[in-house]
Amino acid sequence: EPDTKYWDELSSLWDLLENSNQDTSIIPTWIPDGYVVEKTEKSINPVKEIYRAFYTNGDKELRIRIQNYISTDVQNIEIEEGISEIYSVSEIDYYILENLEQIRAVWIVDSYECIISGDISIEELKQMINSIGKG
Repeated sequence: EPDTKYWDELSSLWDLLENSNQDTSIIPTWIPDGYVVEKTEKSINPVKEIYRAFYTNGDKELRIRIQNYISTDVQNIEIEEGISEIYSVSEIDYYILENLEQIRAVWIVDSYECIISGDISIEELKQMINSIGKG
């Protein structure tokens, strides 16, 4: 069964989660300077709900993806590349990976699997992580 997709180019990721009765405290409240939201997207299938935000800064991209697993199966993070660092904030482990000059952070909170990826520095990524729950 294909995903049902909802596009909303005007909404922020925070609004998208709030309007879907999802936890907004799991997303960053700080975005690096110069990045603007291009679009947000919600897709639903029988296993999970996926919320995405796409940001651009010139030719650079930044993406945030939140997956809320509906099924009771325990999700686990599948990491193909080597982890460059485990960054822990407020008892949550953020797995930071670097490949192809893109940086990615992956973490799990309750039934949510969260990913930030894009053309940003480790310092900017950590500043985004530090802003989570500060909204």
